[in-house]
Amino acid sequence: MKLVEETSAIEGVEATCEALDVCRATYYRHRGPDVYWVAHRPPPPRSLLPVERRAVLDVLHEDRFADLAPAQVYATLLDCNACEK
Repeated sequence: MKLVEETSAIEGVEATCEALDVCRATYYRHRGPDVYWVAHRPPPPRSLLPVERRAVLDVLHEDRFADLAPAQVYATLLDCNACEK
């Protein structure tokens, strides 16, 4: 990468990278900062509380729902609740 930096002033980055068989994206990524950070995002206002999330996962992990998609589990539970009333 140092050779690309030194030569690019004369030939240009594109020509230098092509001559050395180095991808330009790799060159620019190498030049960038070494520090990466992730912006903190607040949880969505409608997200489940940890206790609620655990309860939903417990139901989804039951043996009778092992091979079903969450939408199918939801429909099954709705049908069961309608039968009880």
